[in-house]
Amino acid sequence: MALGAGCGLTRREVLAVRGTGVTVLPSEAVVVAVPDSDRLVVCRAMWEEDLAARARAAGDGYLFLPQRQVAAPKNGISNWIKRTTRNALGLPGLQLARLRSTWIMELLRQRVPEDVIARAAGMQSTAALAPYRASVPPLTPAATARVLRGPHEDTRRRPPLSGRKRPPPVPIPAFTRTIQAA
Repeated sequence: MALGAGCGLTRREVLAVRGTGVTVLPSEAVVVAVPDSDRLVVCRAMWEEDLAARARAAGDGYLFLPQRQVAAPKNGISNWIKRTTRNALGLPGLQLARLRSTWIMELLRQRVPEDVIARAAGMQSTAALAPYRASVPPLTPAATARVLRGPHEDTRRRPPLSGRKRPPPVPIPAFTRTIQAA
């Protein structure tokens, strides 16, 4: 699950990752070197401890189904899911593609730049994120204003707005009144 929901890897990538392909950085972030690519994916924080522990235990072996004899078993993931969730009544079916989608949606909802998400996901362009965009809730008016305004500059360089001569007031459009109320 850490490779799907925590790193957004595809079926082929999950099957190929070995313990030696996982690195814990000095910052404690966990990074996965995606096999057969030049991609490095930083694992989401909630999954990094489990992923690092599994990687240490696996060593040079595969992280997923380390005892397997075939490098890329055709139904390895789906068969494993059936075996492990057989008695899990009331739980939704586990699907690797949905774990990856959850990873993408979480990043989009947190407003991670789309080019960063697309690169981490191994997508050729941000256009591949189009199916997910419709499910991302819009920013609130207050959040929109914060994003458009940008970071505050150092206030020690100039007097605060209250101490400066202000330009004459301009009529406030409805959008601005909504932001002030938020």
